[in-house]
Amino acid sequence: MKTSTKNLEQIKLEYDALIQEYNSLRNELIATLESARQVTNYTFVLTGLLFPTFPLITGYLSQTKTGTILFIIPVVFYILAWTSLRYTILCNSLSTYIRDHIAPKVRECLVELGTATERNDRIFRWEDKGKNTLKKYGKLYFPIAGAHYGLPLLGAVLVVVITLIFYNTYALTLSSLDYALIITNLLLLIYSCFWGIKVELLR
Repeated sequence: MKTSTKNLEQIKLEYDALIQEYNSLRNELIATLESARQVTNYTFVLTGLLFPTFPLITGYLSQTKTGTILFIIPVVFYILAWTSLRYTILCNSLSTYIRDHIAPKVRECLVELGTATERNDRIFRWEDKGKNTLKKYGKLYFPIAGAHYGLPLLGAVLVVVITLIFYNTYALTLSSLDYALIITNLLLLIYSCFWGIKVELLR
């Protein structure tokens, strides 16, 4: 049965609406990716400002005989990591919605409009290219795939390690609060790694 003129108009309207929605989602996806890049930039800036000044900071703290505040600094890195992960989740959600909802409906509209070709199946396939990268390249690709997320985590770990070296160098005694903060940092690291791996595996 041929599609009536009225139905064709409705299909065209639906097609136009889908394209507008796609453009809106694509712009949002680009903005989200840009925000994620900004988080990486913030991590580089924080690292560049913090680590070169560590000798001055530890020199001052050695006079006060305590470095407890240093165990709090990693929290900033964890916040940056979680923010980066949040943007990754948003990008995955937008890409999945385009792949599972927008693209099939657009192809369906093209079929109903009688303009379908063999190339239609490739419409909006770009969002599939970055998915399942671990399956495509293997587990050795994991550090590369999670580099943007792992960078702030590495910064957090280095701060704790340097702080412990500082305590050892100046023969300082860890207080109960210091031990509590060390345990907290360990739990935050485990929590962050768990969600980072989980999100990457779900891509």
